[in-house]
Amino acid sequence: MYEDVKVLPVTSHAALWELQEWFAESGFKQLGAEISGAVFLQKKSKKEIGDYLKKAYELWKDEGDEKHHDPKTGTSGLELLSQATRINLSFAHFHGLRGILIAETVNFCWPPKRSRNRKPFPDPFALAYLQIGMSDIFHIMLAHHFGCQFFASFDADFRRAREFLDEIGLLLLSTPEEILSII
Repeated sequence: MYEDVKVLPVTSHAALWELQEWFAESGFKQLGAEISGAVFLQKKSKKEIGDYLKKAYELWKDEGDEKHHDPKTGTSGLELLSQATRINLSFAHFHGLRGILIAETVNFCWPPKRSRNRKPFPDPFALAYLQIGMSDIFHIMLAHHFGCQFFASFDADFRRAREFLDEIGLLLLSTPEEILSII
């Protein structure tokens, strides 16, 4: 009934953390644009948004449970902000992440010991030189550690590092068509 699986999609907790970062920023900007207008948010950096979210979290925590559920509106404004900026992990696990293995990183070593029988390891310094961010370097190193053949991302930084990925045996899939051709 089901076709044979050609690839096993794998992610890491680090990727989920990065997804939460994106989700919080996106939710904050969406809600903020509805309340104060897009102009206010256009020049806000990630750090400034983080400061607003920290302040909202502190206020939310200080409110106490009784204020999170206003009898007239159902929830407080701070509760609505919290819901708009936090990933519901149980929902994500059963829907958006269904079929994706979240691999453990227990034996991950930074920097790794080199082994003669393994493909060359990615050079974090070369990747940093190309202005690849630390979290993206970490994703590359984890993919190598997991023994992945493919690395799927729409992030342009990875296209800049395609040659390095090829050297360590990771084929970059950077378009929907490339991903679909493998699946």
